[in-house]
Amino acid sequence: MNHLAVPRHPLNVKPSGNHILLSDKEVLTFQERWSKDLGLLSIFSDELLYEIISLIDNASDLKNFGHASRILYAFTYQDELWKNLYLQHNGEDSLSIDWKGSWRKTLLRVNEEAKPQCPNNLLCSDLLFRPYQCSKIDYNELCRRIIAEEKVYHKKGITEQPKDSFYRSVLRIPEKEVSLQYFEKNLINHPFILTNSGVSDRWPSWSLASLLERFPKVNFRQESVKWSLEAYSRYLSENSDESPLYLFDCDSSAISQLSKEYQVPVCFQNDLFTVLNEESDTVEGKDIVNCRPNFRWLIIGSSRTGSTFHKDPNSTCAWNAVLSGCKLWIMIPPHLTPPGVGTDKDESEVTSPVSLAEFFLSGFFNDILKLSKDHENEVYVSVVFAGECNYVPKGWWHLVVNIDDTVALTQNFVPSPVLPSVLEFFERKSDQISGFHSAKLVKSLNVLLERMEKIDSSDADFILRKQSLKKYIDSHETKSAPKTAKRDILHDEVDDDEEICEIPLLEAFEELLIEKGYSEVLESAILQNQVKNSKKQTKGWHDVVQSRNNEEQGQSSGFAFDFDLCEDSD
Repeated sequence: MNHLAVPRHPLNVKPSGNHILLSDKEVLTFQERWSKDLGLLSIFSDELLYEIISLIDNASDLKNFGHASRILYAFTYQDELWKNLYLQHNGEDSLSIDWKGSWRKTLLRVNEEAKPQCPNNLLCSDLLFRPYQCSKIDYNELCRRIIAEEKVYHKKGITEQPKDSFYRSVLRIPEKEVSLQYFEKNLINHPFILTNSGVSDRWPSWSLASLLERFPKVNFRQESVKWSLEAYSRYLSENSDESPLYLFDCDSSAISQLSKEYQVPVCFQNDLFTVLNEESDTVEGKDIVNCRPNFRWLIIGSSRTGSTFHKDPNSTCAWNAVLSGCKLWIMIPPHLTPPGVGTDKDESEVTSPVSLAEFFLSGFFNDILKLSKDHENEVYVSVVFAGECNYVPKGWWHLVVNIDDTVALTQNFVPSPVLPSVLEFFERKSDQISGFHSAKLVKSLNVLLERMEKIDSSDADFILRKQSLKKYIDSHETKSAPKTAKRDILHDEVDDDEEICEIPLLEAFEELLIEKGYSEVLESAILQNQVKNSKKQTKGWHDVVQSRNNEEQGQSSGFAFDFDLCEDSD
């Protein structure tokens, strides 16, 4: 079977290359038919015509426009148009949906639809054919060699991959052999997979079917919608989306119950972000700090779902345990930019212009395999099976594809060795901080400030932290602080003219670490950052001096002002 072979398009739309096969007579016939079917619209390119059609903002008009001709029907048959219409008019407000197999049929409330054929090569368009091709991609077939090799490692507990393999896999290690100390000393910056060979009950055996039986009416987050699990299950069973909706939920009513049914691996249990989420029985009084960003997610997706290249938020690490199904992972170290991804120096803007399917069909996956084969690149490709847990170091790029219908758990965390990076991220990349909830954070800052004001301390750092919190809280109440941030890091809507003061998240985090007894860990992290920054400054000064020396030796490689001093001048 050819994994690139695609079934015939339901309306007989064909790729653009078929135009090359047309004779002169067929081209003339084709042009006449387009003029007849489209009228004045025939002068537009496929892209411009599609853009015009996308401006239609209601289902009835879109349906009627498509009924004008076979060609227009094919354009308006694109399910992405109907999906966008649904999200435009419903989105998060829709907590349920009567799914009928496609966005088009769902919005039109029909169970069957006409499929008028475009005869011969009447409509050859990559714009219309490519999404259909992507929706039919078979990752099991496409990645069959990798899956077969990874199954051997999984079943036999092989930890060392043969050197002659055509790709580089992530190291597999039995969970019982990885202590917290060993992890933080030896593995903190390296991906690996925790295995539990022969242990069937290490992780919950959740599947979509078992969760559906327990939580059919519970609403879960699926990207831009929030449907019941029952509705989402119907959607997954039949859809033609190029990138199906992916359930990635952290705050449903089921999460609090599910979180009690598993144990975090021992090696991942040192998590400094827990100071942002106090338990009521550990703090005197009623008011507690409870502002930890989202960190625990239940993930459900069918084959073809997944995520394009990204880094985890706030410079955190993560673990991802597969409970049913299997996932293909591609992992790339922080200093390399993945093929097909564009970013600026600070990674404040990351663009991944192609979908998952396009990434594989356009040859980027082959580029990954070439990079991975050279083991010095530290580019990894692996398949994680049910019962295994993948570790993602902070700052690593990763792409994930669900090979089968999959259920997984993931958590972000901050082990002690990563604290310097998190502190630096909070300080230097405040515009990229994510996951915090505004109301919880403001309330927690008030609670923390009240505690600090009861402490009589002359420590300069303590005083500065307290002043930062007070300044923000005062400005939040009066709305009169100077504008020092371009946007609210909490992603709240902020009027352009509203003045906001940058949130003292770094100062609050440092104070909470000290409160909870992590003073030495914090001091060590701050010292590491100071040493690193000092080295950068030293290198910068060295470059300036070296440049000046080169100029004096006539080796200048750049622009400089030169002044000749003439002792004999009049």
